[in-house]
Amino acid sequence: MHWTEHPLYFKKTLDLYISNDAVVFSGIHFLHVFIYLATDRYDLLAKHFVNLGNRFHSDDEVIAFLRARTEKIDMQPFMQVAG
Repeated sequence: MHWTEHPLYFKKTLDLYISNDAVVFSGIHFLHVFIYLATDRYDLLAKHFVNLGNRFHSDDEVIAFLRARTEKIDMQPFMQVAG
């Protein structure tokens, strides 16, 4: 879809975003997200986090959620051994 249609689509499908625990930020560029993640500045991410469904009651809860969503994935089980 064209980028101008995204806000309306977001509003129409908001319940889907909430039920899937979507991570949404406002007032921040995607490069800021990258830099804040790379520099462990979850506090700054929490300031721009959109609390869909009012699930979180504090920045600390948001930070814990974001840390859980950005944990390192162990790829070893998916690696094939060349033989």
